[in-house]
Amino acid sequence: MKINQISEFKKLPTSEKEESQEILETKSSIFEKLEYKEFPNLIDNIWFLIFVIIVTIIFIYWISTELYWILFEYNIMPGQSKLTIIINSFDKKHNLTHLLRSLIEQSISSYEIIITKNYKQELSNLAFEKFKKKNVNIKFIQYGEKDTNLKIRIDSASAANGEYILFLNPNDYFSTDFLKDCYKAAIKDKLDITQYNYFHDNIKFNEILHQPKLFDSMFFNKDEIKQNQFHLSGKIIKKKVFIEAMKDIDLFYLENNNNRFFDETMILLKLFKKAESFMKIRNRGIKSKCEQKLCIQSLINKKSYRKKELKDILIYIKFLIQYTDKKVLEKRMAAKFFIETLVQKNKTIKNFNKELVELLDEIIDLYSNCDLINEYDINLIKEYRKKIKI
Repeated sequence: MKINQISEFKKLPTSEKEESQEILETKSSIFEKLEYKEFPNLIDNIWFLIFVIIVTIIFIYWISTELYWILFEYNIMPGQSKLTIIINSFDKKHNLTHLLRSLIEQSISSYEIIITKNYKQELSNLAFEKFKKKNVNIKFIQYGEKDTNLKIRIDSASAANGEYILFLNPNDYFSTDFLKDCYKAAIKDKLDITQYNYFHDNIKFNEILHQPKLFDSMFFNKDEIKQNQFHLSGKIIKKKVFIEAMKDIDLFYLENNNNRFFDETMILLKLFKKAESFMKIRNRGIKSKCEQKLCIQSLINKKSYRKKELKDILIYIKFLIQYTDKKVLEKRMAAKFFIETLVQKNKTIKNFNKELVELLDEIIDLYSNCDLINEYDINLIKEYRKKIKI
């Protein structure tokens, strides 16, 4: 006997109304099942969409960054106007022709030049004619003969429109097209100080230094207390960092430091204290030997000093004790500079006058009352004072 198994009972529609109602119920059931089945996939699609958006944003950022540097290479980006080159001239004999010619030959354009002088002598316009073809703004600032070098340097930096400043001496020049690469490194890595002039220090190339190594690189060489930074030129500096570092310098130094040797070093000490990032980049066009006539290293090596040199040294020794931090190593560095520069050079004793002795007594008092300087060094300094007779 054959048995027909009925798997499901289906109600036959008895009327058109019932048939329509059944169709609607069937469709609703299908959509409910589809919605239930597709809901997990919808969640997966949302996360996938978020992932695609994030990747797209990263890709666009990378493309825009690379495009920026491509445009920078061909001097298309207007952002290069963020650089201000400062040339402080303190001597009528200075000739800017060689320096300006080397600047013209640099591929970088659209920057600002500030030229200062504290003497009455007009500069020839012929040297600046070629800059008219570039997007270069030139500003001249005249100072008085009594304005100190330190004051002029700080004031001229305050007058800069650029976010970055570069100090150049009148006798500096670029032997290669290098300025663009140095400036590019400064803004790309957002460095506070970018150095391309390196004939004194032994800092590694292309290595970003942060504090406290940054300050140590100026005065300490491994276990040796030795000053390694002397010159302000050859460094691209963030203007904001520079101004912040200089704002609390005592009026005494702004009014009395008109020496030719230590104004840059005073600035560097404050600057290397304040800055948070530093990098030295390799420049094959820079000579490995310092040829600056006004270099502290050459002054320190002298066996005796004239009165004016003595005053300059005394002011810097006072600056060291005042602006080094309350740390044993830094105060020891200041005392060591005092002893090696003055105490160990007896020939200089005879060149003191009443004014210099008064300044020396003030400085000795500061060093003697510093708890972080050992008694042996203090006694050496005091014995040195006893040898000086007016």
